[in-house]
Amino acid sequence: MFAKLQHFLNSLAERQERIFLSILVGLFLSLYSPINLIAGSWSAGSAETALDRAIPFIPAWVYIYALLYVLLPLPLVLPSPRPAFRRICASFAFTSLVSFVVFVLFPVHMDLRPTDLDTTEFASWLLALIHRVDTPANCLPSLHVSLSLLAALCAWSLDRAVGRIAIPLALVVAFSTLLVKQHWVWDMFTGWALGFSVWVVFVRGKTGERLPVARRGVHFLLVGLVLLFGVARAVHALEWFPL
Repeated sequence: MFAKLQHFLNSLAERQERIFLSILVGLFLSLYSPINLIAGSWSAGSAETALDRAIPFIPAWVYIYALLYVLLPLPLVLPSPRPAFRRICASFAFTSLVSFVVFVLFPVHMDLRPTDLDTTEFASWLLALIHRVDTPANCLPSLHVSLSLLAALCAWSLDRAVGRIAIPLALVVAFSTLLVKQHWVWDMFTGWALGFSVWVVFVRGKTGERLPVARRGVHFLLVGLVLLFGVARAVHALEWFPL
């Protein structure tokens, strides 16, 4: 099967391959949603600690939480050698696969989510929207944390300057999952462990010569932030998606 896939990829032009693999990774990641919906109805364990109860709920941290959606595609849009791009895509798929298996075999739910958010305020509305599409299942390991760190480390492997911006953002994203009550502390640590381990196995030292792409990477981050929150602000202001 893998030999056939490799033969198929070799038959494509490099640009076509990047588009195909990016779509394939996106489709694979989208399996999170049906697993989340199904697992949300199952009985599950809890990873709660005393620290989880002590951490305050701060809705404004949803702005940081949402940075995943800018970090995730970052290593896919940066120029990279063809073998490196394949490894990065494979690392995303493997991280997701491991998480999906754990979600099904050892379900953990988050039960500290607030249910009385004031959706007239933008941050609370955005968090309520996330709650609407993401049930409090699929907790451990935190795929949000593991993919953020993995994407940042992959970007760092391609270009140190981009990585010096992306890695701190990914670490802050991890802490945001605790402050918006999406994940337990143990979810965060296991997410870090998974993301880092997969990067070591699939990507570290295997990307070839790094390319001078810092400007493109920084521009992507800035444009992504503007589009992400600009569109969300417009939807909230125009009441296109009342919650």
